[in-house]
Amino acid sequence: MKRAGGPCVEASPNKRQRYGGCGGSGWRDVCFAAILQASNMQRSARRGLAYVWLHFVYEPLIYRRRVQAAHEFLAGRSRSQLIGDVEDAVNSAEAKPFRAVLRDDFWHQQDSQVENRDTLMQRRLLLRAELELQLQRQQWKESASGRGFVAISCNFRLRVDPKQRHYFGKVPLEVKRGSAFDSTVEAILAAKPSHLLSGVHVRFHESGGFAEAGVDSGGLTREFFELAIKELSADVSPPSRPTRQQRQQPKFRRSVSVEGIGQPMFCPQADGSLMLVPSSRPPAVYFALGRLVGVALVHASYGDSALPLPLSDCLLKCMVGAPITSADVRKRDPVYYKNRIEAVLSVQGRHMVTAALMEEKLLFVEGGRELKPGGAAEEVTDANVMEYVALLSEDYICGDVRTEISEFLAGFHDIVPRKLLQQVGLSWVQLGNLLSGVDHIDIEAWRRYSQVRAAGVAEEEAYSVANIFWDTLEHWPAVERSAVLAFASGCSRLPACGFALLDPPFTVEVTPCSGKLPTSHTCFNTITLPAYAQEMLEKKLAFAIHECATGFALI
Repeated sequence: MKRAGGPCVEASPNKRQRYGGCGGSGWRDVCFAAILQASNMQRSARRGLAYVWLHFVYEPLIYRRRVQAAHEFLAGRSRSQLIGDVEDAVNSAEAKPFRAVLRDDFWHQQDSQVENRDTLMQRRLLLRAELELQLQRQQWKESASGRGFVAISCNFRLRVDPKQRHYFGKVPLEVKRGSAFDSTVEAILAAKPSHLLSGVHVRFHESGGFAEAGVDSGGLTREFFELAIKELSADVSPPSRPTRQQRQQPKFRRSVSVEGIGQPMFCPQADGSLMLVPSSRPPAVYFALGRLVGVALVHASYGDSALPLPLSDCLLKCMVGAPITSADVRKRDPVYYKNRIEAVLSVQGRHMVTAALMEEKLLFVEGGRELKPGGAAEEVTDANVMEYVALLSEDYICGDVRTEISEFLAGFHDIVPRKLLQQVGLSWVQLGNLLSGVDHIDIEAWRRYSQVRAAGVAEEEAYSVANIFWDTLEHWPAVERSAVLAFASGCSRLPACGFALLDPPFTVEVTPCSGKLPTSHTCFNTITLPAYAQEMLEKKLAFAIHECATGFALI
């Protein structure tokens, strides 16, 4: 995203004559400011070079072939050497569906929802270190087996300092507004795990097909996660017939021909969390969705992203390998829990449930599905009633979406292995906090850890406008606060690190009063406010947020 350049500092002749030579504190200040300006220009040049390399060199020469192969795999499920790992994972998931591992204290385990923030930050830093080691191992493995120009180019784009991972070590994604996920499915499937471990570099395209001018330095990636998850969790209209301009686009951009495009893959639960739902999409698309969530966790480990909606507790437990407890069934459907689980465990409960189901015997079968191999021939007795209840609960949570969960987990663990999560000691609650961030926005903490920058106005006036901004947010509802945060940072939920560790820190930039609307620089968590009065500032800010939410980005 564009960012207002720093002031160009140059010592005047009077100052040179006054301080003379290299002596004097004023000359040191000028030199220090010049060094900062050169550093900012160097970072801008590095971002621009990375943009040109990823989207104009690496993608057309190498990456489009892999994307084309991924599309062929989605359309026909034919074997391809480039994405054989994807096909093997899907076949493995279909042959061996996911089964939750249940412990002996299945019905007595209490899930702790409260996690210490310091512990979560320690887990985040440890996860980031382990992911960097995983990236190094993947790079070494691929460089040892790579050949020709592909190996040389991949090594070039991946041999970077981990501190500079935001520039070259990423996968280029061409994202179309209105179909953020569907336009990137093939690219996510075509990328190698080591490339996705480095993150993604997003370039948005308008509905007309033209690329937007924004350069991704973190803000566009956050906006991509925001749009992709929201599109997948809401019902959308069927895809329209492709226009002539869409038909003339490069052949590797043929998402419109993939079956099930536009169908939701998440269903909001009663508590607002997201759970997978079946669709007519190819199975590998759920594999790509798992990879996308894995990439989101990689970015979250650096504290620079958060999903707009939380994932379901059951899905998070599957991701870390935690057992599904009775609390999950009770939370999802209290009526089903009372009528089936509590009833079958009560005195004479099995006979009442059998009569209610109008069956002769109660077998290890539910909805025509065997709860375990040979379950259709095994009757529920006092000796195995606990096993029946455990399998029934697991089937109620995962039965309809067992294959989808299997492929989602295969894609997620392809980026972040389950063994790595266990080494870090990340619980499912901590994983959910890292992925989804913080839903509550504390205005006092927001103000305390923010900076105020005067750009062309007096410092006193800048702080006065900033105070009006904070006072306005205090009276606004939580939904509009999230909209302001999304407008300024690209993410409607605060990352798990909080405002204190937000990098770069949130900045309120105040400019002279003009007829322009407030603008933002999402890559740098900066909102630019003209020096309006209180009533005018509130109206202009609300209008700018509305325009941004309806698709007219002002950043």
